[in-house]
Amino acid sequence: MKRTLIVGAMTCLLGLAVVNPTFAAQRGQATMTWLGISASARDEAMGGTATAGDASAACAFTNPAGLGRVERGSVFFNTTSWLADMSVNDVAVAYRVPDIGTFSFAFRSMDYGDFTFTTLFANEDGYVYTPSDSTGDVAGMMLGIGYGRKLTDKFSIGGQLKYVSDKLGKMNVLDRGLNIVNFGEEANQSAMLFDFGTSYHTGWKSVTINMTIQNFGRSQKASNGVEEFTPPLTFKVGLQADALQFAGVETPMADLLVRVEGADPRDDRLGFNTGAELTLKPMDMVNVALRGGYSRRDQGGLTFGVGVGTNVGGFNTQLDWAYSDWGGVLGATNRLGVSFAF
Repeated sequence: MKRTLIVGAMTCLLGLAVVNPTFAAQRGQATMTWLGISASARDEAMGGTATAGDASAACAFTNPAGLGRVERGSVFFNTTSWLADMSVNDVAVAYRVPDIGTFSFAFRSMDYGDFTFTTLFANEDGYVYTPSDSTGDVAGMMLGIGYGRKLTDKFSIGGQLKYVSDKLGKMNVLDRGLNIVNFGEEANQSAMLFDFGTSYHTGWKSVTINMTIQNFGRSQKASNGVEEFTPPLTFKVGLQADALQFAGVETPMADLLVRVEGADPRDDRLGFNTGAELTLKPMDMVNVALRGGYSRRDQGGLTFGVGVGTNVGGFNTQLDWAYSDWGGVLGATNRLGVSFAF
């Protein structure tokens, strides 16, 4: 009874945080927004609905509560061909220690691509181009250590402590009169952030309720002591269920997962994502997944993808691909991911 009350209290507090208007007021104020880019091709293909997790190391990027359902060990890789010739690469490893829980290590690199820098100058254009060899490094990086555990057969929790940094090259710091006060200053920023998540299997058919808080941390000053940056805090709540069960169709040959997720990011408006995954199991050792969804954004939103999984000798391999439409101006993004469970 006591455990049930604790679980209920934690769930209610997290739910209240999602609708807390205090965090809903800061739109367009976050930096390091690359932390919010989906790391899982499987989840992105289903409209970016990531709170449900898939009991693999990928949960270190989506909902650390899913780490508690890792049976033994898991390795995850994903690469994202992002907008404007940028790219994101993710790696995670998770291992379960019996009677203690599952520990994870995660790494993300953000490649901004090539940049052309300018410097204010008293000519007819008002600026001059800065030589590329004097602009410094431009890249982002995240290192995370996570932990997840099943408290009961239905309820699991997880958290992740992560160090994030952004290198934005060299810049000239100006005062209010647009006079240069620091020339060639490195524009770096770093912070310690925290993720927390819960996952609750209701026991009613296959319905699960999942919630996360991502990138929780304080606003801090950049390395030059002038600019202040705010982490991209995000609250998410999602539901997942097997639609075939509700239709009265139960077969070992197929599953039809349906997801609905609400997200309230600090740097964007409140919105909902939806997605579905049809998994066909023609053989015991092979499955094929067809996925589709819609992600809330101002342009585009359609997502789809496929996945192929194998199980040979207790060693599971999953290969996933996802396509996301961002509208005619921005184009599209592609993801390719692979995971191993042993």
